[in-house]
Amino acid sequence: MQVIDSTSPRAPEPQRVQLRVGGRVWVTWALIAANVLAFVWMMTRGADLQTVSGRLAYELGANQYDAVRIDGEWWRLIVSVFLHGGIIHLGFNMWALRVLGPFAEAYLGAVGFLVLYLITGIGASVVSIHWNHDAVSLGASGAIFALLGATLAFFVRHRREMPDALFRGQLRTMLMLIGINLVLGFTIPHVDNSAHLGGLGLGFLGGFLMDRPLREKPHMTTRRWVGAGVLAVTIVPIAFVVDALGRMLHGPV
Repeated sequence: MQVIDSTSPRAPEPQRVQLRVGGRVWVTWALIAANVLAFVWMMTRGADLQTVSGRLAYELGANQYDAVRIDGEWWRLIVSVFLHGGIIHLGFNMWALRVLGPFAEAYLGAVGFLVLYLITGIGASVVSIHWNHDAVSLGASGAIFALLGATLAFFVRHRREMPDALFRGQLRTMLMLIGINLVLGFTIPHVDNSAHLGGLGLGFLGGFLMDRPLREKPHMTTRRWVGAGVLAVTIVPIAFVVDALGRMLHGPV
């Protein structure tokens, strides 16, 4: 790092970001525990360790357009976020949650992190059913992509508070990680990239709406609660847009 003399006409180096990551991240671990317990419950109801049939997934609360929009089973939008289609599906998502969760929880605070996770998880489920009207879907990856989006928003929002090299390096890493996961989603069968993209976009928006000055403690202020409310309301127009695009590309339901 270059040291700028106080008499230099150049602007000083931006202040380094001060964000302690570590300590108790109880929401991250609570979400991991909830997902694992939900998977154990699925196995007690007949799910296999490696796979779960579409019929059984539906019976246990997986997401599906007709069930939500016609039968009014709105609870599927959140229940499906905690269900998984096998131990590999669960393991990969929980590894990603363990990697991304602590930073997002330190940035947003425990309550803010939980609120963002639940809102974006529901939002990703909404996007999923309005894009894939016939599919039965489940999994936490939409909410996890939202954590990627929120983390990206953090580095963009606070870019002036960190050295340029740090910002550029982190931005490249985040974009590469997002790109790799989306490419895998488009090339691997039965991966719901609509939920991934929906979660990513909602997470990025939520990262801005629920942002806080780093000098403040990560408590949920009135402004941040309003931001969470705006994020939740945003899901409605997104659903209409995605539904219209899905009907144009896939034909009428």
